[in-house]
Amino acid sequence: MVAFAPAEPVFVLAARVVTLPPPPAPVPEPATARWDLEGDADEAWLERDGLRFEVGSVPPGHYQVMARFDDGAARAAGEVWLTEADHLRVRGKGAFSLCTAVGGR
Repeated sequence: MVAFAPAEPVFVLAARVVTLPPPPAPVPEPATARWDLEGDADEAWLERDGLRFEVGSVPPGHYQVMARFDDGAARAAGEVWLTEADHLRVRGKGAFSLCTAVGGR
């Protein structure tokens, strides 16, 4: 028997199908609520878990409303519950040294 060598080299490629996992889902935006201040408080902010939240977007939850009125002293002036997508207005009432929630979503 005579063996013949091919004139050109022969390459055999083995194909392997690899299935890639789908890309990770995008990370959802954190749920937020929003609050604004009106009325005659000189300053107001929300407090929760030792953190202070200025007017604007905040995580949903239960907050202590802190405010300063004419005398300049910071004091607890109310409390609010905010749920996802709420837009709450907090009205400062200096005559009573308190804040009340008005409006909502």
